[in-house]
Amino acid sequence: MLRAVILEGVAAFGAARLLPHYTSFSPYQIFSLAFALQLVGHFVYAVLIYPYWISPLRNIPGPPGGTLLYGHGIEEIGKSAGIIQHLWLKTIKNPDPNFFRYLGFFGQEKLVPISAEASRLLLTDPTFEIPGWFREGAKTLLGDGLVLAEGDAHKYLRKRVAPAFKPAQIRHFIPDFWNKCTIMNQMITDIIKSDKDNSKDTTTINMLDWTNRVTFDMIGKTAFGAEFEGLPNPDKGFYDVFNRNYPPDGFTHPLDAICMNVLPIFVPHGVLNYLPLPRYQAQLRDREVIRSRCIELVRNIDVSKIDKSEGVNQQDLLTVMVSGGEIEEDVMIENMMTFIAAGFGTNAASLVWALHALATHPEIQTRLRKEIHDTLKTPDTPLTSSLMDSMKYLHCVVMENTRLYPSIPGSWRQAMKSTTVLGLPIPKDTQFIMSSYLANRSEKNWGPDSEDFNPDRWAEAKMKQGVEHNGQFLTYSLGHKSCIGKEYSIRAMKSVIVALIGTFEFTFEGKKKFEMEDLVAGLTMRPRGGLKCEVKLASAWV
Repeated sequence: MLRAVILEGVAAFGAARLLPHYTSFSPYQIFSLAFALQLVGHFVYAVLIYPYWISPLRNIPGPPGGTLLYGHGIEEIGKSAGIIQHLWLKTIKNPDPNFFRYLGFFGQEKLVPISAEASRLLLTDPTFEIPGWFREGAKTLLGDGLVLAEGDAHKYLRKRVAPAFKPAQIRHFIPDFWNKCTIMNQMITDIIKSDKDNSKDTTTINMLDWTNRVTFDMIGKTAFGAEFEGLPNPDKGFYDVFNRNYPPDGFTHPLDAICMNVLPIFVPHGVLNYLPLPRYQAQLRDREVIRSRCIELVRNIDVSKIDKSEGVNQQDLLTVMVSGGEIEEDVMIENMMTFIAAGFGTNAASLVWALHALATHPEIQTRLRKEIHDTLKTPDTPLTSSLMDSMKYLHCVVMENTRLYPSIPGSWRQAMKSTTVLGLPIPKDTQFIMSSYLANRSEKNWGPDSEDFNPDRWAEAKMKQGVEHNGQFLTYSLGHKSCIGKEYSIRAMKSVIVALIGTFEFTFEGKKKFEMEDLVAGLTMRPRGGLKCEVKLASAWV
């Protein structure tokens, strides 16, 4: 379009100069008229002609409804990406085996992979990258680190960060995980015992608050060797900075919701940063607070005093990276911001869904508690890596929870050049919504009970080989962009679940299955208002 504008300008001035007797318009008037006509023509072509009559994707079925100008774009606003696509798929009568298509605002084509093979190809082919608009929007709080990097920058960062996430390193963190869990358990126990209205020995507790706080403190200790104090001091300090950017009900004020969820898609951040938008400006200030704390933590490490004889598995993640000496300070700071934001939001969300699943399936909760009590012989028995690994049903529960409730239900990819996928020609800049929620609940991938919480499907004798790598299970993505913190996430979740289910009994009187309106719009999938459970002390260890 820029080239056309330049040509129009040259033609306008040339016509006025060389053919003065044939026009009474000035060069500026000719240029303005030509530019306006070009805009109208481009709009008509892009919105009304190309997606319906020319696009190679035009015959791919999609959901009914939508409008001529906005497509399904308005329906997407305020919805979690990945979940609404799963619902739309159910409305398509004769879907393509690999993709469905829908239109966003002003004729923008979007493809959603349906088959495991299509998902696998898109996530493992470097032709498909995270779109620039999403990277710009996410890095405000997520940091400009490994999660958002692409190409050579991603290879460089992953190679240097990988030593901090080796399995041996993560196993070393289990005592730190367990320590934070025991602190949380004692605080919840005190609340239950001090509740004068618990005539049935139960107390109503919003468990999202506690999963947020315990995961935040776990990250502080294991990633930085620092005390973030989310458990003892949730209303002040570092925890409060993060917590106010993840409100339990989402951004309920319409202006805040537009500023945080809509404008970053359409308005460059170089412009947004200077607009007088209170909620957005507050987030920018919080980013600087987070960044300043990360700088302080990085600079407080004295490399000369690191005892390398202990091996990397005796150190926190930050110390491991600093001791490598190959990562620039600014890059390290951005990645530490990424680890905090990504680990805090996703793990807390996963845990609250696990508690919901267990509270609404008491027979599964009871079976899991028995395994925990059989493994940890007394309440004072510390959790170790070997004890954790011996609890097979615990592993099934955690994996089924991450399947049914992926903490990030949807992500985005963009074709960086024209290509072909499974015989389908893909034009450059085509947008893809990668729905882990859809893939993880696909009946084709998981059978007729795909939307049921059934931990037994993960039993070794039943689980199909390769299910975590072939596109059927997308919670931790695939290929070169797969989640480097998968092992950390799973072991942290197991620690919290062992602590909570071993000590307390949870019931939930609300919905067994949440609807779209019950979820907070955002990158992570969270129940609106948190999860208020009835909690009581479980039967003693026997």
